[in-house]
Amino acid sequence: MPYVAKEKYHGKTPEARERQLANLKQGRKKKPIEAKIEKKSDPFSPGYKNDIIRFLEDHCYIPETKVPVKLEDWQKERIFSGGIKTFRG
Repeated sequence: MPYVAKEKYHGKTPEARERQLANLKQGRKKKPIEAKIEKKSDPFSPGYKNDIIRFLEDHCYIPETKVPVKLEDWQKERIFSGGIKTFRG
């Protein structure tokens, strides 16, 4: 990358230079940082103790779309009827 003198980046007129300096000062002000904290319920709360469906719908999501999992009725029935098979390798 070729060398460019810092004077080339200055405004060509005094008015343009004043606007540049004003923008620099404005940009250097401290801005508060807001944390984006998702409120999640406690996974060990007594409400989840006997309700695995509610726990799954509250805590699991689809990674590609970031949408929470919503089980349909037939899926809920299969969970409780033992229709899910586990494979051990």
